[in-house]
Amino acid sequence: MEKFDPIKMQELVKVIDPEDGDGGGRLTLVFQNGKTLYISIAGDGGLVAEFADD
Repeated sequence: MEKFDPIKMQELVKVIDPEDGDGGGRLTLVFQNGKTLYISIAGDGGLVAEFADD
């Protein structure tokens, strides 16, 4: 799971609910190192996790 190396051992600072309107329909996780991870539901019902461009 190398994809998630940038957030290993990082403190989760903020969670933005998709229904708040800020996350574009995605769950948004903001970590102490400034990395932002977006989680959304794919068309097949699976989960898609994407990091924001820094």
